[in-house]
Amino acid sequence: MSLESERISCLHPSTRRALSVVLEKNLLVSHLSSILAKGFDQLCDETRVEDLKLLYRLFGVADLHDGCDAYSMLRDSFGEYVREKVDQIVSNPEQDDAMVPNLLDFMDRRKVLCEEAFANNEAIEDFSKQTMEKQINKRQNKPAEYVAKHIDHILKAGNKKYSEDELTSTLDKLIVLFRCIQGKDIFEAFYERDLAKRLFFDRSASRDLENNMISKLKVECGASFTRKLEGMFKDVDLSTDIMHSFRENRRSSGALGGIDLKVNVLTTSFWPTMAKEELRLPRELNDCQETFTAFYLESHKSRVLRWQYGSATCVLSATFPKRRHLLSVSLYQSLILLLFNEVETLTYKEILGATGLSESELKRALLSLACGRHRVILKQPKGKVVDEDDSFVYNSGFEKPLVHLKINSIQAQSTPEEKIETTETVFKERIHHIDLAIVRIMKMRQIMTHSRLITELLEQLKFPHPIPLLKKRIEYLIENLYIERDPTNQQKYKYLA
Repeated sequence: MSLESERISCLHPSTRRALSVVLEKNLLVSHLSSILAKGFDQLCDETRVEDLKLLYRLFGVADLHDGCDAYSMLRDSFGEYVREKVDQIVSNPEQDDAMVPNLLDFMDRRKVLCEEAFANNEAIEDFSKQTMEKQINKRQNKPAEYVAKHIDHILKAGNKKYSEDELTSTLDKLIVLFRCIQGKDIFEAFYERDLAKRLFFDRSASRDLENNMISKLKVECGASFTRKLEGMFKDVDLSTDIMHSFRENRRSSGALGGIDLKVNVLTTSFWPTMAKEELRLPRELNDCQETFTAFYLESHKSRVLRWQYGSATCVLSATFPKRRHLLSVSLYQSLILLLFNEVETLTYKEILGATGLSESELKRALLSLACGRHRVILKQPKGKVVDEDDSFVYNSGFEKPLVHLKINSIQAQSTPEEKIETTETVFKERIHHIDLAIVRIMKMRQIMTHSRLITELLEQLKFPHPIPLLKKRIEYLIENLYIERDPTNQQKYKYLA
């Protein structure tokens, strides 16, 4: 085009302009689709900003021609590129662990292309952003779960793996990604569970970093969203004061028999629901539990303490023939190990009866003790699966270079069962929210058509909600006499006071 423009430079300006229009139509406007089809995606993949700048300027020239909407074609092509790339990242279950890092990298690339290559064109920026959000939410719930999981990883690592600037930048990017997610209740549930584990097992890298993240979430979603999270930190701080008073009480602290006890007193409404198990505690631990219960209820007579053993940890002093070790274990693991003070060999059924653990938790604990990195007991016969006929033997030859060994890392990990339970809990809460929304709308309107009610529900509910589920909940409320159908028009509902 430049060469052709030079050839006609000697002509009169009016003639030159008319020829330029013909030139642009034949060499550019007629070939816009083929230009985009041949290499546009590759330019975006390689973030070739200068080449894309040139392409954007060429489309700007073409866009000036009547009947040619070149920028719209560029917008649609870039939107399709974004859709395909996000779909590749989000829709592959085998790559779930890399989903969030890949999304963050792609968001950076999209931002660079929109700002630098496409000169902050609002139409291209808005359309590509909407396309990205739509595609992320096409796979419901999983993006929210893995964003929470990635934040958990960042807050555990802290300054050990990232600089201050990297931490700030990464958390800001995660908040941008969080805005794109529709299932924020799923995110909230997994974030709460992960935070509980960081606090229980002292896995948080920095209290300031935790507070910074909660502040960002509060700005995005309001104080009600972070009320439980802030309450969890208050419980931990209050528990520190309670334990200080407990240790100052000589009568209580003297009854522990030399055991260093630490108890976190938690408010039920702030913390994730935990399974309750009736265990057979050793006499020493049972005495500690009763001593603290008596101390606490002396000053809080109207309260009830329910002990959550699943989150408890212990440090055991273990003397082996070759050397002494300090073992950081879960309470479940400690119940098993303490049995070997009396005997060297125990069967699976004997351990099950002596501890009172559920079979799933017992098998999980035995695997970590007999088949993990630190095998303080040995499984007979050898294998990676615990069966009811197995027996377990004290490992007299156990020896490691370090004195303090952590064997309870499995306790801090999320199990598939926990993930399923968390998701199901959120789904149950969603049903309650739908019921409340229907009743609230009908109470205010008194009489509504079916289509109007569905429309208002779609506007009010902040989480993914399939239409069949809404219809099902309407039928449920009709059966339970909250609303009724108009006898003269089955498509109308009446509120029943």
